[in-house]
Amino acid sequence: MLAIGTASGTVELPLVLASAFAVGTMSVFFDSGLQTLLPRAVPDSLLVGVNSRIALSRTFAFTVGPALGGVIIATSGGFPLAFGVQAATFLVSALSILSVRTISSRIATATRPLLPSVVSGVKELLALRPLVVATLAASFANLVFAPLETLLVVYVRDYAPPTFAIPDAFTLLFKDQAAIGLFLGVQGLIGTLLLLASSRLAAKARIGHLFIGGLVLMGAGFGGMLMMGNFFGFIPAGFSLAGVGTVNIAFVTSRQRLSPPEYLGRITAASRTVAYATLPIGTVIGTAIAQRVGVQPVYQVGAVSVIIVGLLLLPTTLGRLSFPRRLAA
Repeated sequence: MLAIGTASGTVELPLVLASAFAVGTMSVFFDSGLQTLLPRAVPDSLLVGVNSRIALSRTFAFTVGPALGGVIIATSGGFPLAFGVQAATFLVSALSILSVRTISSRIATATRPLLPSVVSGVKELLALRPLVVATLAASFANLVFAPLETLLVVYVRDYAPPTFAIPDAFTLLFKDQAAIGLFLGVQGLIGTLLLLASSRLAAKARIGHLFIGGLVLMGAGFGGMLMMGNFFGFIPAGFSLAGVGTVNIAFVTSRQRLSPPEYLGRITAASRTVAYATLPIGTVIGTAIAQRVGVQPVYQVGAVSVIIVGLLLLPTTLGRLSFPRRLAA
């Protein structure tokens, strides 16, 4: 609709808002459905590797997507083709899901109204102690990560401009918005490469240690960026992005491995709701604090707090968690 509207010149703000709402809502359904489907499509022993590849492809898409969209808009003279290409990618995703073959049948459960289903999912989640700890830790990580990632644009603009000794032409080329785009792009590239390397080690690590390592890497990355205090902070910032991806790999895999198959969908919905509810809260609180005391203190507190929380998880049930094996039915 956006492609047609922009091509015909009839697009208006309500259509843009409605499209954004639809895409955001459906992406939540897609992620929950995909995470619930995977344990039926691959053996338990392969879940970490598959989730690692998904995290890797997602990080790569977030890195390449904005740049590719900008090129399409610049070369085609507007937004219609860009929106059309985006619509085509959704179609390809849908067809790809249809081609997935499951290795186990779906466990039939009685259909229940929405509210009782939600309550049931919360009860089942609370019965899984390591998953409760992981959900709360992921919720805190999102609370911290949201403002740090949002304020990254301001940080690069005010504290890490691309002032290179050589060559001057490079400095002139990448300035202002272009410099911010370059920083974010290289950060994403480094994060993608690190995830590619860590995905080979993920299957050998304890799920709890993988989760904790991701938190520490996230905090250390942003802390290192702050300590460098220059444009080359995109290097440790890339480590922080890899840390976020590592946490997601461990979080999703632990949920898939620990949840009873018949309740996986409900537990996934309940866990994701709690974990992601702090994203907008963190953005609002973090930006408000940054307006009062500056961007750097927000990064300092955020980086240190994430590392501390990660280390505090070591003696918990999550820290001791290794990959469980489901008993055959």
